[in-house]
Amino acid sequence: MAKQRMINTVFWRDEYVIDLDPLEKLIFLYALSCPDSNLSGIYRIPLKVFAADTGIDGDMIMKIMARFEESGKMKYNGCWLALKNFIWHQKMSPNVVKSIIENIKEAPREMVDWVFDGITQTHVDDYEHLIIAIKGLGYKIRIENESAKEIDNSQTVNENQIVDHERMVYLKQFDDMAVDFYEDLKKYVDPPSWKNRSPNLSKWASDFEKVHRLNGRPIDEINFVRKWVVRHSFWQSNILSANSFREKYDRLCLQMKKEASGKGKGAYDRNKVFDTYDEEAVTMAENIFSEKAPA
Repeated sequence: MAKQRMINTVFWRDEYVIDLDPLEKLIFLYALSCPDSNLSGIYRIPLKVFAADTGIDGDMIMKIMARFEESGKMKYNGCWLALKNFIWHQKMSPNVVKSIIENIKEAPREMVDWVFDGITQTHVDDYEHLIIAIKGLGYKIRIENESAKEIDNSQTVNENQIVDHERMVYLKQFDDMAVDFYEDLKKYVDPPSWKNRSPNLSKWASDFEKVHRLNGRPIDEINFVRKWVVRHSFWQSNILSANSFREKYDRLCLQMKKEASGKGKGAYDRNKVFDTYDEEAVTMAENIFSEKAPA
Protein backbone atom coordinates (compact mmCIF):
# COMPACT_ATOMS: atom_id res chain seq x y z
CA MET A 1 0.00 0.00 0.00
CA ALA A 2 1.39 3.38 -1.02
CA LYS A 3 2.29 5.89 1.69
CA GLN A 4 0.90 9.39 1.77
CA ARG A 5 2.96 12.38 2.86
CA MET A 6 1.28 15.76 3.23
CA ILE A 7 3.48 18.80 2.62
CA ASN A 8 2.27 21.96 4.31
CA THR A 9 1.96 24.87 1.86
CA VAL A 10 3.88 27.04 4.31
CA PHE A 11 6.95 25.03 3.25
CA TRP A 12 7.35 27.29 0.22
CA ARG A 13 7.27 30.43 2.38
CA ASP A 14 9.80 29.20 4.92
CA GLU A 15 12.74 31.62 5.11
CA TYR A 16 15.27 28.80 4.82
CA VAL A 17 13.55 27.19 1.82
CA ILE A 18 13.15 30.51 -0.01
CA ASP A 19 16.94 30.91 -0.10
CA LEU A 20 17.57 27.43 -1.55
CA ASP A 21 18.39 26.94 -5.23
CA PRO A 22 16.17 24.67 -7.40
CA LEU A 23 18.28 21.53 -6.85
CA GLU A 24 18.36 22.06 -3.10
CA LYS A 25 14.59 22.52 -3.00
CA LEU A 26 14.09 19.31 -4.99
CA ILE A 27 16.35 17.32 -2.66
CA PHE A 28 14.72 18.78 0.43
CA LEU A 29 11.24 17.96 -0.90
CA TYR A 30 12.35 14.47 -1.92
CA ALA A 31 13.73 13.82 1.57
CA LEU A 32 10.32 14.71 3.05
CA SER A 33 8.27 12.63 0.63
CA CYS A 34 10.58 9.80 -0.40
CA PRO A 35 8.80 6.38 -0.66
CA ASP A 36 11.32 5.01 1.87
CA SER A 37 10.56 7.69 4.49
CA ASN A 38 8.87 6.81 7.78
CA LEU A 39 7.32 8.53 10.82
CA SER A 40 10.60 8.89 12.71
CA GLY A 41 12.25 10.76 9.85
CA ILE A 42 15.20 8.33 9.95
CA TYR A 43 15.26 5.88 7.07
CA ARG A 44 17.51 3.95 4.68
CA ILE A 45 17.85 5.35 1.17
CA PRO A 46 20.96 4.29 -0.83
CA LEU A 47 22.68 7.06 -2.77
CA LYS A 48 22.17 5.15 -6.04
CA VAL A 49 18.39 5.13 -5.52
CA PHE A 50 18.42 8.78 -4.38
CA ALA A 51 20.22 9.79 -7.58
CA ALA A 52 17.98 7.69 -9.84
CA ASP A 53 14.75 9.11 -8.36
CA THR A 54 15.84 12.75 -8.50
CA GLY A 55 18.04 12.68 -11.61
CA ILE A 56 20.78 14.47 -9.65
CA ASP A 57 24.39 13.29 -9.64
CA GLY A 58 25.45 11.45 -6.47
CA ASP A 59 28.38 13.76 -5.77
CA MET A 60 26.11 16.78 -6.00
CA ILE A 61 23.61 15.15 -3.65
CA MET A 62 26.34 14.60 -1.05
CA LYS A 63 27.56 18.21 -1.36
CA ILE A 64 24.04 19.58 -0.89
CA MET A 65 23.41 17.21 2.01
CA ALA A 66 26.58 18.45 3.70
CA ARG A 67 25.15 21.98 3.56
CA PHE A 68 21.84 20.76 4.98
CA GLU A 69 23.66 19.04 7.84
CA GLU A 70 25.66 22.18 8.57
CA SER A 71 22.34 24.06 8.79
CA GLY A 72 20.95 21.43 11.16
CA LYS A 73 18.18 20.32 8.77
CA MET A 74 19.11 16.76 7.83
CA LYS A 75 22.01 14.31 7.88
CA TYR A 76 22.92 11.81 5.16
CA ASN A 77 25.77 9.31 5.06
CA GLY A 78 25.12 7.87 1.61
CA CYS A 79 22.85 5.16 2.96
CA TRP A 80 20.80 6.50 5.90
CA LEU A 81 19.00 9.84 5.98
CA ALA A 82 17.82 11.62 9.14
CA LEU A 83 15.45 14.61 9.17
CA LYS A 84 16.02 16.79 12.21
CA ASN A 85 12.50 18.11 12.84
CA PHE A 86 10.35 15.56 11.02
CA ILE A 87 8.92 13.98 14.15
CA TRP A 88 7.73 17.31 15.56
CA HIS A 89 5.19 17.56 12.75
CA GLN A 90 3.55 14.20 13.45
CA LYS A 91 0.26 13.93 15.31
CA MET A 92 1.05 11.61 18.20
CA SER A 93 -1.13 8.56 18.81
CA PRO A 94 -0.40 5.09 20.25
CA ASN A 95 0.10 3.65 16.74
CA VAL A 96 2.35 6.52 15.67
CA VAL A 97 4.45 6.17 18.82
CA LYS A 98 4.72 2.41 18.24
CA SER A 99 5.84 2.97 14.66
CA ILE A 100 8.43 5.56 15.70
CA ILE A 101 9.88 3.17 18.29
CA GLU A 102 10.19 0.42 15.67
CA ASN A 103 11.87 2.82 13.23
CA ILE A 104 14.35 4.03 15.85
CA LYS A 105 15.34 0.50 16.83
CA GLU A 106 16.30 -0.24 13.22
CA ALA A 107 18.22 3.01 12.67
CA PRO A 108 21.97 3.55 13.27
CA ARG A 109 22.69 4.99 16.70
CA GLU A 110 24.62 7.88 15.14
CA MET A 111 21.51 9.04 13.27
CA VAL A 112 19.19 8.65 16.26
CA ASP A 113 21.50 10.65 18.52
CA TRP A 114 21.86 13.40 15.92
CA VAL A 115 18.11 13.80 15.50
CA PHE A 116 17.26 13.78 19.19
CA ASP A 117 20.09 16.02 20.41
CA GLY A 118 21.73 13.44 22.65
CA ILE A 119 18.57 12.46 24.55
CA THR A 120 19.48 8.86 23.81
CA GLN A 121 23.02 9.23 25.13
CA THR A 122 21.96 8.28 28.65
CA HIS A 123 19.01 6.06 27.74
CA VAL A 124 20.53 3.78 25.17
CA ASP A 125 17.88 1.06 25.19
CA ASP A 126 15.06 2.82 26.98
CA TYR A 127 12.99 3.60 23.91
CA GLU A 128 9.73 4.31 25.71
CA HIS A 129 11.52 6.84 27.92
CA LEU A 130 12.94 8.35 24.75
CA ILE A 131 9.47 8.71 23.23
CA ILE A 132 8.14 10.42 26.35
CA ALA A 133 11.01 12.90 26.08
CA ILE A 134 10.38 13.33 22.36
CA LYS A 135 6.70 14.07 22.94
CA GLY A 136 7.59 16.61 25.59
CA LEU A 137 10.07 18.37 23.32
CA GLY A 138 7.59 18.19 20.47
CA TYR A 139 4.94 19.95 22.53
CA LYS A 140 7.42 22.65 23.50
CA ILE A 141 8.59 23.23 19.94
CA ARG A 142 5.07 23.41 18.54
CA ILE A 143 3.87 25.81 21.20
CA GLU A 144 6.88 28.08 20.79
CA ASN A 145 6.67 28.10 17.00
CA GLU A 146 2.93 28.53 16.65
CA SER A 147 1.76 31.86 17.97
CA ALA A 148 -1.51 32.20 19.83
CA LYS A 149 -2.93 34.18 16.92
CA GLU A 150 -1.56 32.64 13.73
CA ILE A 151 -0.53 29.25 12.38
CA ASP A 152 0.52 27.76 9.08
CA ASN A 153 -0.62 30.07 6.28
CA SER A 154 -1.50 33.00 8.55
CA GLN A 155 -5.00 31.75 9.35
CA THR A 156 -6.44 32.66 12.74
CA VAL A 157 -6.30 29.88 15.32
CA ASN A 158 -9.77 28.51 16.05
CA GLU A 159 -11.02 27.56 19.49
CA ASN A 160 -10.27 23.86 19.00
CA GLN A 161 -6.63 24.57 18.18
CA ILE A 162 -6.28 26.76 21.27
CA VAL A 163 -7.77 23.96 23.36
CA ASP A 164 -5.32 21.49 21.77
CA HIS A 165 -2.38 23.71 22.73
CA GLU A 166 -3.63 24.09 26.27
CA ARG A 167 -4.14 20.34 26.48
CA MET A 168 -0.57 19.69 25.30
CA VAL A 169 0.84 22.08 27.90
CA TYR A 170 -1.31 20.45 30.60
CA LEU A 171 -0.32 16.86 29.73
CA LYS A 172 3.37 17.65 29.34
CA GLN A 173 3.56 18.38 33.08
CA PHE A 174 2.71 14.75 33.80
CA ASP A 175 4.99 13.37 31.09
CA ASP A 176 7.81 15.27 32.77
CA MET A 177 6.67 14.04 36.18
CA ALA A 178 6.79 10.40 35.03
CA VAL A 179 10.27 10.78 33.54
CA ASP A 180 11.61 12.57 36.65
CA PHE A 181 10.14 9.94 38.97
CA TYR A 182 11.73 7.19 36.88
CA GLU A 183 15.10 8.97 36.98
CA ASP A 184 14.88 9.48 40.74
CA LEU A 185 14.05 5.82 41.34
CA LYS A 186 17.09 4.75 39.33
CA LYS A 187 19.22 7.26 41.24
CA TYR A 188 18.08 6.63 44.82
CA VAL A 189 16.68 3.07 44.93
CA ASP A 190 19.21 0.25 45.04
CA PRO A 191 18.83 -3.11 43.26
CA PRO A 192 17.14 -5.55 43.39
CA SER A 193 14.07 -3.37 44.06
CA TRP A 194 14.49 -1.43 40.85
CA LYS A 195 17.07 -3.23 38.74
CA ASN A 196 16.07 -4.13 35.17
CA ARG A 197 12.58 -2.63 35.43
CA SER A 198 11.08 -1.24 32.25
CA PRO A 199 8.07 0.89 33.27
CA ASN A 200 5.23 2.08 31.07
CA LEU A 201 5.92 5.80 31.37
CA SER A 202 2.79 6.73 29.43
CA LYS A 203 0.74 4.90 32.06
CA TRP A 204 2.76 6.59 34.82
CA ALA A 205 2.01 10.02 33.34
CA SER A 206 -1.69 9.10 33.29
CA ASP A 207 -1.57 8.00 36.95
CA PHE A 208 0.07 11.26 38.02
CA GLU A 209 -2.55 13.19 36.06
CA LYS A 210 -5.29 11.30 37.93
CA VAL A 211 -3.79 12.27 41.29
CA HIS A 212 -4.24 15.88 40.21
CA ARG A 213 -7.57 15.65 38.37
CA LEU A 214 -9.45 12.97 40.31
CA ASN A 215 -7.85 13.28 43.75
CA GLY A 216 -7.79 17.06 43.53
CA ARG A 217 -4.16 17.45 44.62
CA PRO A 218 -2.10 20.48 43.47
CA ILE A 219 0.71 19.79 41.01
CA ASP A 220 3.34 21.43 43.23
CA GLU A 221 2.28 19.19 46.09
CA ILE A 222 2.45 16.05 43.92
CA ASN A 223 5.97 16.94 42.82
CA PHE A 224 6.98 17.59 46.42
CA VAL A 225 5.63 14.24 47.65
CA ARG A 226 7.16 12.18 44.85
CA LYS A 227 10.60 13.67 45.58
CA TRP A 228 10.14 12.93 49.26
CA VAL A 229 9.10 9.32 48.61
CA VAL A 230 12.20 8.27 46.69
CA ARG A 231 14.44 9.58 49.50
CA HIS A 232 12.49 8.01 52.34
CA SER A 233 14.20 5.01 53.95
CA PHE A 234 10.99 2.95 53.94
CA TRP A 235 8.85 4.21 51.09
CA GLN A 236 11.62 4.37 48.50
CA SER A 237 11.55 0.55 48.17
CA ASN A 238 7.75 0.26 48.40
CA ILE A 239 6.56 2.93 45.97
CA LEU A 240 8.02 1.78 42.66
CA SER A 241 5.34 2.96 40.26
CA ALA A 242 3.01 5.91 39.74
CA ASN A 243 0.06 3.60 40.38
CA SER A 244 1.27 2.64 43.87
CA PHE A 245 2.11 6.30 44.46
CA ARG A 246 -1.48 7.23 43.66
CA GLU A 247 -2.95 4.43 45.80
CA LYS A 248 -0.89 5.43 48.85
CA TYR A 249 -0.92 9.16 48.23
CA ASP A 250 -3.09 10.23 51.19
CA ARG A 251 -1.12 7.99 53.54
CA LEU A 252 2.16 9.40 52.23
CA CYS A 253 1.00 12.97 52.81
CA LEU A 254 -0.14 12.13 56.33
CA GLN A 255 3.12 10.43 57.26
CA MET A 256 5.23 13.19 55.76
CA LYS A 257 3.31 15.78 57.74
CA LYS A 258 3.70 13.78 60.98
CA GLU A 259 7.42 13.34 60.46
CA ALA A 260 7.77 17.03 59.69
CA SER A 261 6.05 18.02 62.92
CA GLY A 262 7.91 15.46 65.02
CA LYS A 263 4.69 13.71 65.99
CA GLY A 264 3.84 10.04 65.89
CA LYS A 265 5.95 6.93 65.45
CA GLY A 266 7.73 8.26 62.39
CA ALA A 267 9.03 11.47 63.94
CA TYR A 268 11.18 13.35 61.47
CA ASP A 269 14.86 12.55 61.35
CA ARG A 270 16.84 14.11 58.52
CA ASN A 271 19.30 11.22 58.29
CA LYS A 272 16.46 8.68 58.40
CA VAL A 273 14.19 10.28 55.87
CA PHE A 274 16.87 11.23 53.38
CA ASP A 275 19.25 8.34 52.83
CA THR A 276 21.09 10.37 50.22
CA TYR A 277 22.34 13.59 51.78
CA ASP A 278 22.57 16.21 49.07
CA GLU A 279 21.68 19.85 48.55
CA GLU A 280 18.27 19.08 47.07
CA ALA A 281 17.38 16.80 49.99
CA VAL A 282 18.39 19.46 52.51
CA THR A 283 16.22 22.03 50.74
CA MET A 284 13.29 19.63 50.80
CA ALA A 285 13.82 18.93 54.50
CA GLU A 286 13.71 22.65 55.22
CA ASN A 287 10.55 23.03 53.14
CA ILE A 288 8.82 20.35 55.18
CA PHE A 289 8.77 22.78 58.12
CA SER A 290 7.62 25.68 55.99
CA GLU A 291 4.23 26.65 54.59
CA LYS A 292 5.22 24.94 51.34
CA ALA A 293 4.59 21.55 52.89
CA PRO A 294 1.27 20.00 51.76
CA ALA A 295 -1.59 20.24 54.22
